[in-house]
Amino acid sequence: MKKQSLLGITLALVLASIISGSGILLVRAKPSMVTFADFLNAYPCSTYRIKESPPEVVECIGYQGAEAAIYIPVPYIARVYPSYPVVGLPVVLATGWHPGSFDQVSAPKRDIGTDDVRVIGYQVEMMVRAAQFDKSGHNRLYKSKGQGKRLAVGHKETFSRPCSFTSLIKVSKKFGGINKEICETDHSTKTGYKGPESIYYEMGQGGADWFWGLSQVTPYHYGTTSWNGEPAFALEIASKWHIFGRSRWDKLEVWEVVDVEEKCTWVINPVTGIIEKVCEDVDIYGWADYGSGEGPWRPLAQRINTWTVAPDRATFVQEYPLLIYQSQPLLQAP
Repeated sequence: MKKQSLLGITLALVLASIISGSGILLVRAKPSMVTFADFLNAYPCSTYRIKESPPEVVECIGYQGAEAAIYIPVPYIARVYPSYPVVGLPVVLATGWHPGSFDQVSAPKRDIGTDDVRVIGYQVEMMVRAAQFDKSGHNRLYKSKGQGKRLAVGHKETFSRPCSFTSLIKVSKKFGGINKEICETDHSTKTGYKGPESIYYEMGQGGADWFWGLSQVTPYHYGTTSWNGEPAFALEIASKWHIFGRSRWDKLEVWEVVDVEEKCTWVINPVTGIIEKVCEDVDIYGWADYGSGEGPWRPLAQRINTWTVAPDRATFVQEYPLLIYQSQPLLQAP
């Protein structure tokens, strides 16, 4: 006869073990006394690993090998204004999200369980949520790499700084100047891709953002990278993410008492010799249906992604090449 409670099942709690190398992080399990449903809810991923090749993919391995994977979004430069940045003038760079870096896959549903508990249609799912680098609420961090202070970079909230001390914005367009329009324009872009909201949360305003750069020199002597053979300044766009997993199932069934029947027999009383009816309650066991279930989102990892997309919109790079030119008309301006 099978047991009548799902209590007392020996399952797994998580023993965190971080194995460095090849960008793989593992979380393993050891036995403890918990209920089966509680275990699935608490530990949707007994193992997870991060594949660092762009776009990065986080893989979750659930109970009895159930699998899911999700991409970490990759930012790209959606717009550069002006199209040909020049020395001494601010340049605005609008960022969006590369559509090819959004995807989530769960393995087909499967039936799992033990002798007295079975889960029908079990799956694990994953979700990515934008995290903040600091109190400013930014999910993206923009940095100049290797050029020291020759290339200044800042968030859009600080755009008044380069505009306030850049005298070249007052140069006439006749001499290649851009006047004040660069500092008086709303540079927000709607080209940013948000991804499906069910698995990508808090992606920011329309999924888009913008920042500025300013240099008083060209990258010809000072740039630390290049693009199509031309020297360029190197920009790093880092994005920060929280990664979550959860379990869900179509039906949870437990082998337990589902009914009680009265069973009677006729026996001869050894004292009186009279035939008597003796009855007792007998437990009837069966699979009790506890319905579908869905666990809460459980945090798996925090990840900082430094991949971005090059100007060709196809190549993934960790240093975005920013070309800044010397304007001859500006040099000759009175």
